[in-house]
Order: sequence, then structure tokens, then C-alpha cells
Amino acid sequence: MAGDKESQFWRLRSKHGKDRIVKSPKQLAELADEYFELCVSDPLEVVDFKGKDANEVTYKHPRPFLKNELARFCGLAQWRSIELLKEVKGKEDDYTQVIARIEGIIADRKYTYAVIRVFDSNIVARDLGLVDRQDVKNTGAQSVIIESATPEEEKANEETLKNIDDN
Repeated sequence: MAGDKESQFWRLRSKHGKDRIVKSPKQLAELADEYFELCVSDPLEVVDFKGKDANEVTYKHPRPFLKNELARFCGLAQWRSIELLKEVKGKEDDYTQVIARIEGIIADRKYTYAVIRVFDSNIVARDLGLVDRQDVKNTGAQSVIIESATPEEEKANEETLKNIDDN
């Protein structure tokens, strides 16, 4: 049951939409710093078995900084919600600087721990876009190896190569 199309009740509302969860760039920076401190102060505990007797060993492993985890810590659903803050009118530059700082800190930590082999370097490289990509193209051309040929054989071979290229 739809309302009247000419209804103007929506104009009587005191506000439109809901309040922002992150109200300022300063609050975002403070939340990010709090998240980073939490990750550093609360490392993961890893259980491993070492030695020929398989003795149980528990050690602390640093917790990686993750963009989506930071977003959830800030009360947002995903990292994209934080990126949308760059479009807030009048504060675009402030949010952009804070978000760039956050992304830099996250990337630096991942890269540093991947270099010293605390984090898996392949996963971190893919996440940071550092993967070495090689483009392999198969043109379908056939290669012909010619061993000491006479001038007549060379002409015949050249004609054969031209026919292969035309096909």
C-alpha cells in the first residue's frame, strides 16, 4: 500500500539519512591509531610442535593490519565505506590524507614482516600488488630450424615460411 504521490510529509522530518559513524578525519585517525595499538599489544598465539619428540611450543605471532578489520573496528561494514569518506564535501583533502597515511602504515607493516618471513611473502605480494607478472603470448607461429642448406634449399625454405605465415 503506497502513500499518496503528492504527499509532502517527508519535508516535515527533522533530518534526512542517518548520522555518520566517523564524524571527522581526526576521529578516523584516532580510531586507526587505537586499532594499530590493539593489534600490536594483542599478538596471535600460535601452537606448534618442535623437535623429534614433537614438544608443544606456544609462541606469539604479530597480528597483521587489515583494511577490512580496521573498518569493522571503526563500526563500518567494509573498507569501501572508509574510502567513500574521501567524497565528503568540504573535507575531501583531510580524509584523503588520513586514509593515505592509514594505507601506508598497513602496507609498510605487511611488507616489512614479509621481508623477514613472519608473514607469507606470496600472499602479501599479491595483496600489495607486487606480483611479478609475465605476459606469455602464443602466436601459433611455427619455428623451423635449418641446418646447412644449399641456395636452392634456402629459397624453398623461405617460400615454405611465407606459406606458414599466410596461414
